Amino acid sequence: MSSITRTILYYLVILMYYFPTPSLSLNLTVPLLKSNKNFTIFANLLTLTNLDHDLEFFTSGMTVFIPGDEAFLKLPKSTYHRFQKLSANNRYRLVKSHILTPLLNALVHITG
Repeated sequence: MSSITRTILYYLVILMYYFPTPSLSLNLTVPLLKSNKNFTIFANLLTLTNLDHDLEFFTSGMTVFIPGDEAFLKLPKSTYHRFQKLSANNRYRLVKSHILTPLLNALVHITG
């Protein structure tokens, strides 16, 4: 290991010791969504696909496009039945497409 690498590692350890990273703040997206009776279908889909647990890791910069229950109820019956028949993987992908993570948000702003 070169002396420059050792020096950099030394300073990184010092920085991490004296300036620890702040603890994660609480993400209230899922609890608020589950408590609102206008979004019960999407909240249940988040739980069914386990995406509710994934959302807990994002504390800022996340955008979720949440269709209300009324939007689901207005779907044609054929669309609703096709949705019900989706595999677990495809249902996960469909619900996840409604979530923009901080990285995706940054890319959207950069590419405008």
